Amino acid sequence: MPSSKAAVSEEARRTLQYVEPLSEARTMLADFFSILLDEGGERRIHH
Repeated sequence: MPSSKAAVSEEARRTLQYVEPLSEARTMLADFFSILLDEGGERRIHH
């Protein structure tokens, strides 16, 4: 069924457009939380 396969690839393409910026934001959040949770304070960042 080529039509369903085309629909899936279209869906995947649309999903990727959202996943790209989301993974970027997730990386920033992960860095932020790792700094917050870094009790040793080895990576202190002063804003």
